[in-house]
Amino acid sequence: MEAGDKVLATHVSKAAKNGRYTSPQVQNEIIDVVGSQITKSIVSKVNAGKFFTVIADEVTDLSNKEILTLVIRYVELESTTIREDFVSYVECDTGVTGKCLADKIISSLTTLGLNLNYLRGQAYDGAGNMAGAAKGAAALITKRHCLALYLHCSSHCLNLAVVKSLQIASIRNMMGVINRTYVFFDSHPKRQKSLEKAISEFAPASKILKLKDLCRTRWVQRIDALNVFRSLLLPVVACFQSIFSEGPSLWSSDSVTDAKSLELALCNSEFLCSMILTNNCLNYLQGLTSGLQAEGKDLLCAVKEIDTVIATLQEVRTNCSKYHQIWFEKVVSLSEAIGNGAVQMPRRCEKQRHRDNVPATSAEKYYLRSITIPLLDHLISELKSRFTPHHKAALQAFVLVPSVLVTLTEEEARSSVQSLVAMYENDLPSPETIESEFDCWRTKWKTANKEEELPTSPIAALEHTSLIFQNIAVLLRIVCVLPVTSCSAERSFSALKRLKSPLRTTMATNRLTALSLLQIHRDIPIDVEKAVDDFARKHPRRLELNSILDN
Repeated sequence: MEAGDKVLATHVSKAAKNGRYTSPQVQNEIIDVVGSQITKSIVSKVNAGKFFTVIADEVTDLSNKEILTLVIRYVELESTTIREDFVSYVECDTGVTGKCLADKIISSLTTLGLNLNYLRGQAYDGAGNMAGAAKGAAALITKRHCLALYLHCSSHCLNLAVVKSLQIASIRNMMGVINRTYVFFDSHPKRQKSLEKAISEFAPASKILKLKDLCRTRWVQRIDALNVFRSLLLPVVACFQSIFSEGPSLWSSDSVTDAKSLELALCNSEFLCSMILTNNCLNYLQGLTSGLQAEGKDLLCAVKEIDTVIATLQEVRTNCSKYHQIWFEKVVSLSEAIGNGAVQMPRRCEKQRHRDNVPATSAEKYYLRSITIPLLDHLISELKSRFTPHHKAALQAFVLVPSVLVTLTEEEARSSVQSLVAMYENDLPSPETIESEFDCWRTKWKTANKEEELPTSPIAALEHTSLIFQNIAVLLRIVCVLPVTSCSAERSFSALKRLKSPLRTTMATNRLTALSLLQIHRDIPIDVEKAVDDFARKHPRRLELNSILDN
């Protein structure tokens, strides 16, 4: 009305109080109608592509209710793209056991109008109620739909690999000191102002004026926090020295005591080496961290990126003396910059159970053997063990990608295709012709123009399929929907947090779902006239709604 809608203004001013259609009940009905329109649009695209994957995650909202979010991964045939679309929030009112969650997921997908016979994948986190081998939700769903392959979220796998790798005592202590330093400044505006003053004096070119928190759940996100802390170490130490020198006349006794203890901890040689060496090792994972969280990434591309990182870490491990020398020089430079002098190694003794006691003739050799080598070994070992299931699922599908197909022998290619056909035979339009069709597909790319760039992913290869490659197209679509990560489900929690605020904790799940659909899927157009028609048909109305549109 404030925007100039005269028809609506006339209606509100002249209509009876029970005929204005501005009540909360009417609002909920309108929101539900529009949300249903978005859901139907998504479901129609999913059904057109047939095969899909369910991605789910659970969170506790502000009203202390367990909410399960559902995301569908599918291939949109019109644009030949992989999409991951949020479709619903489900309240876990019957419990959060594996059986309860499996029943909720199946019933919700059925209510949406999806054919579970085409469910080809599941992606959840590694919680026991979701990933348990016997009673987890994934296992129970797989019993009912045997082709719904469960893959642990790749981003969570990377997180677990980093967690297990950073259990070295000196690295744990280093993380604890950084966390204490962050809390020291974050909880006190006066201390933060003193830090900003030190930054302007000792690092005037720095655009960062605040330390970052060490994320408690996403360890790979600690890379950014380590980078920030490393760049601000000199101002932080100078700030601590300033606070201690000014003494109790300007600062509380706790501030002075904590500043001195933290200064001593930051200037310790073991802390400096742990921070620099850990930061340099984890930097190899930073690109992989972002890549595995990307929406629409296919499993084959994820496996390639993981293999690249593992191969790089193995190369660094093979030449660890060369890399460690470069990193240790940075430690020496940093130690001299903060006035700590030469880098020292801890005192050694004959028998030691609670700290590293490796033999070494110099500090450089000591930290090479106590930090760099163990950390690289742990990272490589954990990445290989955590991502093995993803490799097994992806290796069979590699054969259909032209860039891989041309490098395989005929026997290797046929063996992989036979494994795929044995698993998805009922999905193929004509399984009896798959061998001849695959021969044509292989010949197509073997004889392709060498200047033509070969497709390197399933979704890119799908664009080159035609009517003579119907079976290949089906297999590629199935490969495309295999899940990589559950990050899309976690992103929907941002919408939940914005909508279900402390002032709206009593919002029902249906309204929350519909509003989230409107907020997340702003790219899906709303047919207003159809929404009005659907609203009018839901219940008998006092108002003839068509007359409003006529005006």
